[in-house]
Amino acid sequence: GDVRREEVELLAFLFLLSALGFAFVVSRFYALMVALTVVSALAYNYEPIRLKKRFLLNNSVLAFSRGFIPLVASWSVFSPITSATIYYAIGLFIWVFFWQTTKDIPDVKGDAKFNIRTVPVVLGEEKTIKFIALGTLLFVFYHVFEPALTLLGLWGLLGIRKMKEETFTENTFGWVVFYT
Repeated sequence: GDVRREEVELLAFLFLLSALGFAFVVSRFYALMVALTVVSALAYNYEPIRLKKRFLLNNSVLAFSRGFIPLVASWSVFSPITSATIYYAIGLFIWVFFWQTTKDIPDVKGDAKFNIRTVPVVLGEEKTIKFIALGTLLFVFYHVFEPALTLLGLWGLLGIRKMKEETFTENTFGWVVFYT
């Protein structure tokens, strides 16, 4: 049968409460990180805030909730948070801030129609690719003494040339590089 929106929202809320409960079992700090991720997702997607529509704030909230927070949260499970934790979390924030934009390139028409001001909508495709290249260089310089992460950045620079090519998945090559 059909499922009403209210039923789906209630189920999602119950899953959210369960996730927070399990997070508290790990630690209060971990639960705080999970809560921040949830708040970020809500602020990104729902009115009246809907950061998804706000140029560069959309990139910032995704980089925070999909880059910075997960690394800090997972690190906290196994060892204390140190300056190294923050160093790597900032690096991941930089990577996600620029490279998550690759998913927006094929969605320009739809995003523009709904007034979602992504980097490709505001800057256009050519400048978006330069934006991603600039971010990749920033990532490489940030991790210049980290060979594996520098290689990831160089892989990204090579991937920029093929950014829009489709892969065997529904995603572009740029999106595959992002998740590498």
